[in-house]
Amino acid sequence: MLDGLLAEIRPTLRSLRRNPGFALFAILTLALGIGANTAIFSVADAFIFKPLPYSSADRLVMIHARAPGDTTLASPVSPADYLDIQSRSTSFDRIAAFEQVDFNLAESGSSNPEAVYSTNVTPDFFATLGVQPLLGRAFGPGDDLPGNNQVAVLSYGLWQDRFAADPTIIGRRIKLNGRTFSVIGVMGKAMRFPAGSRLWAPLTLTPQEREIRETHSLRLLGRLKPGATEPQARSELGTIMTALARTYPRTNQGWSAFPQPLHRYITGELTSQFSLLLLGAVFFVLLIACANVMSLQFARISGRQRELALRAALGASRWRIIREIAIENILLSLAAAAVSLIFSAWSLDVILSYMPGDVVAYIAGWDNIQLDARALAFTVAAALFGGLLSGVIPALRTRPDVNDALKEGGRSATLGRGRTRSRGILVVAQIAAACVLLAGAGLMLRGSHSLLDVNQSLRPASILTMQLVLTDKNYGQADQRTAFYDRMLDRLSILPGVEAATLVSNAPYGVNEIRAPYTVEGQLAVNASERKSAQLQVISPNYLDTLGIRLIAGRAFSQADGPKSQPVAIVSEKFATRNWPTSTALGRHIRLSNETAWLTVVGVVKDVRYDPWVTEAAPTIYQPYRQAPLYYTYIAIRGKGDPLSLAAPARQTIAALDIERPLFELKTLDRVISNKIIGLSYVAVMLAVLGAIAIILSAAGIYSLMAYLVTERTHEIGIRLALGAGPQEILRGMLLRSGSLILAGLTIGLGISIPLARLLSSLIYGVAPNDPTTYAGAALLLVIVALTACYVPARRAMSVNPIIALRRD
Repeated sequence: MLDGLLAEIRPTLRSLRRNPGFALFAILTLALGIGANTAIFSVADAFIFKPLPYSSADRLVMIHARAPGDTTLASPVSPADYLDIQSRSTSFDRIAAFEQVDFNLAESGSSNPEAVYSTNVTPDFFATLGVQPLLGRAFGPGDDLPGNNQVAVLSYGLWQDRFAADPTIIGRRIKLNGRTFSVIGVMGKAMRFPAGSRLWAPLTLTPQEREIRETHSLRLLGRLKPGATEPQARSELGTIMTALARTYPRTNQGWSAFPQPLHRYITGELTSQFSLLLLGAVFFVLLIACANVMSLQFARISGRQRELALRAALGASRWRIIREIAIENILLSLAAAAVSLIFSAWSLDVILSYMPGDVVAYIAGWDNIQLDARALAFTVAAALFGGLLSGVIPALRTRPDVNDALKEGGRSATLGRGRTRSRGILVVAQIAAACVLLAGAGLMLRGSHSLLDVNQSLRPASILTMQLVLTDKNYGQADQRTAFYDRMLDRLSILPGVEAATLVSNAPYGVNEIRAPYTVEGQLAVNASERKSAQLQVISPNYLDTLGIRLIAGRAFSQADGPKSQPVAIVSEKFATRNWPTSTALGRHIRLSNETAWLTVVGVVKDVRYDPWVTEAAPTIYQPYRQAPLYYTYIAIRGKGDPLSLAAPARQTIAALDIERPLFELKTLDRVISNKIIGLSYVAVMLAVLGAIAIILSAAGIYSLMAYLVTERTHEIGIRLALGAGPQEILRGMLLRSGSLILAGLTIGLGISIPLARLLSSLIYGVAPNDPTTYAGAALLLVIVALTACYVPARRAMSVNPIIALRRD
């Protein structure tokens, strides 16, 4: 069998050596398509195909609550509901709870505190995941009890970065928010759940907290029992929540719970959608590359008609000829696969290097993007697919006519109308596919720019933002936090180069969003299912002026709005319109669910988008920080020059107030906004690159077709010139033929792009499907490139010498 295979490969290799230009062009074309597919597959594989690094990961689920009337948002669970679900469920082996927090980490004698993104977990958290520590031990029974709960487990990254991978770390004392903890374990490199967590500490629920049902603060992780299914767990959770609603109607009426596979929770819906979108787009590129090689094969087979006819006359079967052409293409595609790995590796380096480091920590699976064995297997599969697709169809259409082909000067040895039509169809398909890619890339690029432009009125490039945490015994009282913020803002405001310093609980496009249920005086809700909610922002008096948020009615906050004055609030325009559509909001009263005091509305401001993934600004309530000082806050400083130059003075100012209070996430508001939508921007740029590759391949396909037509029609062109046709008439005829193919491709491409854009806009916010400018731009770019590719061979047709052309035949 091996000898037979080698016997068929040898003449194929000799044939390719006789046509090095064809072989090189085919290899590079396929390598471009295969390499792009391998690179994108490596990205998608890391996010949605690779199994999670946990034992029996297919049995791990997140358990979410869902608020009354909400069909999309996955909310945390209240502590009391968590304990009830844990005790009543029979579908789960274990159910653990966790909440993500920020710790200020310090070591004894160190003056270099660090803010660490951390997670408080119940003792069975690691056992539920099925992971073991690299060093030391994980949490166990009793570690969450008061007196025993000051222990911590470090992530591999924190152990490496902060403690220089010290093998004697177990037992070391560290300070977290001013309290002394003992390090009992270090997790392995693969343990990165929840995303971004660098330290885990015990979650301790006091007897009072175990009775809380109004505040939903815990995320639940469950491991299904062997044989239990997700639908069974969903049904059981529904039964439990229905029973709780009957027992506790005031807090639980209308609330539901549902499971979600952990893999989907980690990757997120947008990540999966982006990955699948890129896989679909890059498959178009591979098809275009295959169409190019297929077109070349049609031309090459046409040139070999006399050779193939002679072989048929000598007894070669049609199947033997088809097999030889198929083997030739498979060899070309395998060679292309080897070359494609270079392009894939370079592409992945570019993709990985341009993602900001402060974003990478929160992207689950990013570290798994690599050219591994799975990527190599995919490359071989893509190469075989590309080789067979681009070679088999031309081979199947090979039917050499021995009598005509062997006649001296016989014209049947040319491609013929059927194969010319086939190559024309391939060009049309290439242009259509390129049009779809370009239109999609253009829509996503415009969508990402529109999201960036939403808050440009705030002048985000001139604002430095940073985060601060006050969570220890020194700031347990509201007046302690208020006093610290007062001193901090006073000192920051007088720093050289500072125009204004303000604070807000969550900057636009930030990560600390607070949703607060509220009631309106005169519109009291009778149960949980009738509660409304709004975005809550706690701000300093100058926040509105600093960010340029316009006051529509009433007044802004002042320093007089303190703990002993009347509780006040400012509401957004949308909040006012929703609750008092026919009257003024000023003087009205609202109450937050976690407070007993009524807030008097003293102002109305323009809407601000704090979340880029919603179609419109959310109703927002603003409170003065002196009446509701939070533990977590953003600080925003507007500078006169480069805002990043204020980072060091700001750090020194805070350190002078409290040496153990580190600032973290220092970046311009412009950077905060761009980081929030960087996934969409990344996908848009990658689609644009794929569109550029598609244009290059399509232009090459059009050029090769037109060059071939000029060669094949040299005799006809010579006759026409001899009979008096002018060179301009020949040029016009060639361009008209190519123009008809371009027009057909654009018509099909735009016809496909418009419904696909509507589907895309329903999945990804920011994409506007009805954007004629983008469609027109994509079509114009393709027309320019395609006509340029046509023009060179068409010009060559004008210079045909009729005497030489007629003498050839």
